[in-house]
Amino acid sequence: MKSQTVIFIGPQGSGKGTQVERLTAYLHENAPAQAVVPIETGKGFRDLAKTDTYTAKRVQEIITEGGLVPNFLTKAFVIKYLIKNLTKDSHITMDGFPRNLVQVHFIDDLMKFYKREGLSVVFLNVPEEVVRKRMQGRGRQDDTPELIDERLRLYREQTKPIIAEYETRDDINFIRIDGELPIATVTKKIVEGLGI
Repeated sequence: MKSQTVIFIGPQGSGKGTQVERLTAYLHENAPAQAVVPIETGKGFRDLAKTDTYTAKRVQEIITEGGLVPNFLTKAFVIKYLIKNLTKDSHITMDGFPRNLVQVHFIDDLMKFYKREGLSVVFLNVPEEVVRKRMQGRGRQDDTPELIDERLRLYREQTKPIIAEYETRDDINFIRIDGELPIATVTKKIVEGLGI
């Protein structure tokens, strides 16, 4: 199978993590010889925040305030992870990255450097009131009403321009999906959109 590079975009609570897991399982089943390299910056930074370093303490402060980790740190995390894990034939999934236009251009550079063609963007479109309910129901410590409000504000300000950028580019396979559909239906539409 041709190596897939798939970015998942949508507000927190739109089901990105679930769909990344389901796509990963599909790729393992249908192309078992090819590894799937998951880039999950949110999870990576939450794990980092649990360690006992000065960087971890700063990341913890930012997460607690509902802010976004700076671009330089996100880039460093992604580069270090790819250097260690990526092979020529690997698939890449990205969840929670890119978060702004600076990171979009960083991904363009990565694609060129690794000679990867065919970037796909899966946009899970879910209304704010729905993701708000989903986030309140998942029981994560950082899902307080104030932090949910802040994350949705950052999504509107920083992530929505990414969607507009990717949607208009000819070199992007942009797949818009109603994220309120049943989970299995969303997965089916993703697989169809990727042509795999």
